[in-house]
Amino acid sequence: VAIAVARAGQLEGAAAQAGITSGDVILSVNNQDVKSLQQFVDLLNQYGPGRVVALRILRGDRSMFVTIRINGNKP
Repeated sequence: VAIAVARAGQLEGAAAQAGITSGDVILSVNNQDVKSLQQFVDLLNQYGPGRVVALRILRGDRSMFVTIRINGNKP
């Protein structure tokens, strides 16, 4: 399964506010596996601004959930 990786310089908006850091690997959005960066963006767009979604991320060797409120700008 392909995954979206948060990289330095791409962390703005809701992702940065949720505490996602450079190197975190985004595995799923509301339990839907993320297979590409485009799919990640499409999934967030499905929910729309103001909605809260759960992201499952991999940080190092640890999997965890974080929530973000979609702000309608960059993820």
